[in-house]
Amino acid sequence: MARYVPHALGPVVSGAARREHDDALLATYRSCLDLAALVEDIRTIAFCSVSTGASGFPRPRAAAIALRAVAEWTTCRPGRFDVVVHCVLDAQNFAVYQRVIDAWDGGTPPSTQH
Repeated sequence: MARYVPHALGPVVSGAARREHDDALLATYRSCLDLAALVEDIRTIAFCSVSTGASGFPRPRAAAIALRAVAEWTTCRPGRFDVVVHCVLDAQNFAVYQRVIDAWDGGTPPSTQH
């Protein structure tokens, strides 16, 4: 059972996603990581696919941003969390994350498409 369950709201996208949506989603993930890092006994954090449901953020773009945010944050703070989990609702969302991960070259975090 989770001792802490923060709630995060990402941007709402109506129409095409723009750079400011990307920046807001990136900031959402960073803020969650920053907040969790303030609580010393939090060693694992899990994220849903923020803003991809009713908020309308394109799933592939959101997955790339989520993975990038976590990769950048944890690179700057190695060892702060033992595990970071990206939770997905279904096989379709899993496939989206898998495609983004497969396209990732392992060095730089995945980029978003503008």
